[in-house]
Amino acid sequence: MKHSLLFWSRKSHCWAGVYLSAVTLLWLGEMALLPAVYEPRFEVAPLSPSVSSVGTPVVSVQDVLARFSHERVDGEPLTPDTVTFLPKEGSWVVRDAGRYVSVTYDVRTGEARERTFDSAKLVEEKNGLAWLSPELGAALKLSFQPLFILLCVTGVHLLWGRNRRPGKEKEHAATLDAVRMLRNAKRGPLLVLARHTRVALGREIASGIVVARKG
Repeated sequence: MKHSLLFWSRKSHCWAGVYLSAVTLLWLGEMALLPAVYEPRFEVAPLSPSVSSVGTPVVSVQDVLARFSHERVDGEPLTPDTVTFLPKEGSWVVRDAGRYVSVTYDVRTGEARERTFDSAKLVEEKNGLAWLSPELGAALKLSFQPLFILLCVTGVHLLWGRNRRPGKEKEHAATLDAVRMLRNAKRGPLLVLARHTRVALGREIASGIVVARKG
């Protein structure tokens, strides 16, 4: 039974390790490639005369959204998901979560201060083949945790089994020609007693047999 458990622990540990190593290499590759593939190209369409709040004390959220509607990424307009007012920084931040981009506007002039691309959020949501299929990405991420637990459990079991069994075998093991026999001269065959039967063995054969005491 112990041998069977060790065998399946070894097999499970091996295949879980191979699978998790492949998934880890995939994620590392995606961390390097996805930001480069999805990196946006920002453009700004000309503002119409009605969209202007320059000179006013505080630019309104309507004006900010109007300015954001003129932003383009890879030639397509952005869709605002959240608008955040930061009074200490004196700015509005408008985000398009679907494209992982945000634009920061000056609260006084309405001019764009910064256009950023959230590559970390992109990798977090798109890795694990989620860029290919959301369902495939969810299944891959779901399988990682139980397989990682399996890898840890089987690793501990293999380490415990290795430390427990071989030590005893080494402690009592010896070649047959080094054990006390009925006859063990320097030359000629050995005479051993096994289950009330005398057995004669050549020295060359006896030197290749390993015996161990039980217990």
